Amino acid sequence: MKTTRILTIMVVALGLMIHFAEVSEAVPMGTAWTYQGRLMDDSNPADGPYDFQFRLFDDPCTGTQQEGTIEVNDLEVIDGYFTVELDFGSSVFDGDARWLEITIRPGDSNDSNDFATLSPRQKTTPAPYALYAESAGRDNDWTISGNDMYSAVSGNVGIGTTSPSAKLDVEATSGGAATIGSSFNSATGIYAIATGYNTNASKGCSTAMGYNTTASGEYSTAMGSSTIASGDHSTAMGAQTTASNFYSTAMGASTTASGQTSTAMGYATTASGHCSTAMGARIIAYGDYSFGIGLYESPYFIEQDNTMAIMGGNVGIGTTSPAAKLEVSSGTLSTQFTGNDIKFNRDGTAYISNVNTGPGSSLAFTTKGDSGNVRMLIDDSGNVGIGMTVPEYRLDVAGGGARITNQSDGAVVLDLNTERNWQFRQLGTGMDTALELASVDGGGNKNFVINTTGNVGIGTTSPTEELTVRGNILLQSKSTGASILELGEGLDYAEGFDVSDQDKINAGSVLIIDEDNPGKLALSNKSYDTKVAGIVAGGKGLGSGVRLGAGQFDYDVALAGRVYCKVDATDEAIKAGDLLTTSATPGYAMKAMDYMRAQGAILGKAMESLEKGQKGQILVLVTLQ
Repeated sequence: MKTTRILTIMVVALGLMIHFAEVSEAVPMGTAWTYQGRLMDDSNPADGPYDFQFRLFDDPCTGTQQEGTIEVNDLEVIDGYFTVELDFGSSVFDGDARWLEITIRPGDSNDSNDFATLSPRQKTTPAPYALYAESAGRDNDWTISGNDMYSAVSGNVGIGTTSPSAKLDVEATSGGAATIGSSFNSATGIYAIATGYNTNASKGCSTAMGYNTTASGEYSTAMGSSTIASGDHSTAMGAQTTASNFYSTAMGASTTASGQTSTAMGYATTASGHCSTAMGARIIAYGDYSFGIGLYESPYFIEQDNTMAIMGGNVGIGTTSPAAKLEVSSGTLSTQFTGNDIKFNRDGTAYISNVNTGPGSSLAFTTKGDSGNVRMLIDDSGNVGIGMTVPEYRLDVAGGGARITNQSDGAVVLDLNTERNWQFRQLGTGMDTALELASVDGGGNKNFVINTTGNVGIGTTSPTEELTVRGNILLQSKSTGASILELGEGLDYAEGFDVSDQDKINAGSVLIIDEDNPGKLALSNKSYDTKVAGIVAGGKGLGSGVRLGAGQFDYDVALAGRVYCKVDATDEAIKAGDLLTTSATPGYAMKAMDYMRAQGAILGKAMESLEKGQKGQILVLVTLQ
């Protein structure tokens, strides 16, 4: 091996100016630059082919390598002089100092050990075009007129994006925020947007639009005039509306939604109960799960839980001009209240009566026919009699059991032959009817409902879709009864895995693929391990949103979504957004610093911070790479 050293190094930035008579626009410069130097071999100028390697660093002695390595093989050195064109791209020259490190070996060698590092590293200096760029030459794409500036191009303008999709497309690509309009606007939250006049978006992913609006909750939106969305995931729209709790929505004018998952719409309505709704004018829903519609200027208060009320006017179904508190009309069929009866005015043949007045009254359902007999009665104790007027049981059917049959083929839909814990009733009249069916648990709560629109609710009395389920969903194997899939209230997607060394693993531990036991996972124990598989779910009591193979394996392992993870910040502090990989601490993740080694070993992104020198569990967005 020859000993080589550079005695003289010269960096030359070559500028080339070319003029074409037919071309009016300048040809843009590339990112390559020319390097010239002189190589001395034992104090004599070197001659012949040599292999060169060029690297950029941010320090003259140690530091971190910037970008990749440029290799130039069999470069001719004549009388010690050589010239080479280098291209590290433009992003590496961001204004900070850079030093060039050179390693060489004779051109006839293929042994990587023959490379010798020349010392010292050479500091790069600005080229003429770099000095021109630093002085910011005139931009012909913008025109200045007095105190104004406007775009001279006919297409779209992008800020934070190279592919704008609108006349002005503003995007924040690394957690920034955007403000559009007045200088009084403020967007301080991550990915926040404030537009209009005197708007304020102060939390993550918040949006404030219009005049004097404030979005101070995470993922909140405030629109219109003088609206406030201070609850996380809240929305305030219109004028002087306030949404101050989780998932609350206030719309219209002077409305307030202060209950969790509450909705206030219209004028001067308030929804302060949990999951409450207030609509119309001056209705106030205090009760949890209460629903109120106000039809008049006078204020009404709903203080009872699980209550729906329409106040201040008449309600019409099938008619726009109801003459009673409730009028249902379809053709000649209508309902009206007369004394203690509800009459169905089809020749006056059927009605519902309040039998006897006072606290001991019963409700009777009568069809006249030839005899006018009571067909069904509900007494003051809650017993129901069909075909009798003195029921002794919760459901007492004279003449046998109760049967509901399909009208098309006569098949039995529901057959009650003994006393069962079910309630049902027919809604509407004639052919336009619906069935409300509910199973009643020990606490008297309905857990299965079919409403008039055909929507089915399990665990809820107000289904909004064809199937609405409140609670976890579990699918089991038809043949074995084993759990296959569970949908829960957590935030991650987890699958069941068997693991090695169970006694060393707990919630939040980082797991890798076990090479010695196919199909199993093991505790991670080295940095930048490309066998990283996931995180044991359940940290800090946070459940899984989706679980496959629940209960069949040793642990549920989060493969995607949000989960609490053990992290080690002993050597490097962790900030939200940092990439995480495995560490040498068993079962712990750490901040990924070496991005070359991190390829294929990324566990996910930190959603919380951890100070340097600490260990603990933080929320992590699992994004295996």
